[in-house]
Amino acid sequence: MPIPSGFVPKAGKQQLMASFNNFLVSQLDGGEVHDGAATSLPLGKTFWWLFGYPLTTLMFPSISVVEVGLFNKGEFAIGRLLGFESDGTPIKGTRNQTLVEINCWAKDTDTKADAEKVVRELRDRIIFALTNAGQFDETTNGLLIPPIELKNYNVIGNPKVGLINIDPSDNAINEKFIVDSVDANIKRYKLLVRIFWFELSEPLP
Repeated sequence: MPIPSGFVPKAGKQQLMASFNNFLVSQLDGGEVHDGAATSLPLGKTFWWLFGYPLTTLMFPSISVVEVGLFNKGEFAIGRLLGFESDGTPIKGTRNQTLVEINCWAKDTDTKADAEKVVRELRDRIIFALTNAGQFDETTNGLLIPPIELKNYNVIGNPKVGLINIDPSDNAINEKFIVDSVDANIKRYKLLVRIFWFELSEPLP
């Protein structure tokens, strides 16, 4: 039986990136999502979020996010045992992985030559949010950073349908500081982030 033309999965790459981007925006204060037309930051905002780059104009300072994928697509088996709840209830679902490229951009000007400092600070904030997502803080007995929830934005209320995790291995995030070869005033920090997402067979409570 063919898949209907109107079929929309509750998760998948589109929902993955929507969930991942929303998490970043919620955790890094001072960012403004660029609408493709604005030319100056609103009052109180310090950098742009560019989710359409490189199809949209590069703005400074900014953070661009794009999913670049992996040759190894991971596991697609539905109903795989992913783990257990604290009460022993099995957690079943689908596990997958991808690669996301995040770039922190800034440009030196005649009045302010601090682009390198800006991109390093943006890099530090991103790394902190991603590596501490869902981690317990012993000093406050709460979460240091909320977990990255996979949500279904096709449904009213955006129900949670899984979780997004950063690869815990040593090479989870590869990074490189880059001075633009054409315009040396442009500095950026390039991050390649390997992430997993777990789509649960049943929605989270």
